[in-house]
Amino acid sequence: MAAPGTVGYEVLFTDAQVHEWLSSISPWPVAPSIATGMRLSIATTLLTVVCELIAFSSVLGMLRTKPALYARAWTSSLFNNLIVGPCVAYVAFGYLCGPDLERWARFRAALGVLAIHSVGYYAAHRLMHTKAMYWAHSFHHQYNTYVVPTAASAVSFTEYFLAYMLPFIVGCLVCRPDKHALYCTASLISLANILIHTPPLEDLAAMVIPPMFVGTDRHIDHHRKLTKNYGASVVNTDWFVAQSPMLSKTMDAFFLAVGGKPVAVSSASTRNKGL
Repeated sequence: MAAPGTVGYEVLFTDAQVHEWLSSISPWPVAPSIATGMRLSIATTLLTVVCELIAFSSVLGMLRTKPALYARAWTSSLFNNLIVGPCVAYVAFGYLCGPDLERWARFRAALGVLAIHSVGYYAAHRLMHTKAMYWAHSFHHQYNTYVVPTAASAVSFTEYFLAYMLPFIVGCLVCRPDKHALYCTASLISLANILIHTPPLEDLAAMVIPPMFVGTDRHIDHHRKLTKNYGASVVNTDWFVAQSPMLSKTMDAFFLAVGGKPVAVSSASTRNKGL
């Protein structure tokens, strides 16, 4: 199978380099879309390592108090990012993306996917905070006393698929982005997801991130209180919902009817200032 051209921007390595490496270790032909997804996953993992160094005091605190939980964060994150993510990328980049678009059409498609992912994540996340579905999300909220960047993808398979991956699939079906638009949108969401789990950025985010976007401060507050700030990782869907009292009440009634009462656990002792 021919080596692919690079989708998105070339940073650190190209699709062709990843494709060559995967082909050297795989007994089966490697689809170009797998290489694209793996390149994004590797970049996400490397960025996580950088942010772990930035949040070293939180990492150290977890290593001292809950080393097994910290190890689970890494095993879960690596499984989700390096196994599940590329499998979904195989479908999304290989079968759901449209032909190359001109610049403004690409930009509009990327915004559409971002909007759909934001709403989809909000809905899945909020549903998983109800009694009916909290089983799928409770693992992630073990990272409350110490929030570490690795926790960004330390979620159950159910959560990773429903909240992280499925909105991309829906976005592709609705917006028909080209591969570059999808790659850039997925990169932005992955980057933001790691940053909102990096506690030393909390104070800076509180100063500079407008309320219509998700900042580290808002997401860390979600880890403390659980019943607010459901939106992630870029667009603050909670803020948009709150602009309409009728919509807000409708959402409350909908999730109560579908999943039952929200699960509320306070973790006021969350250590989140980093170095």
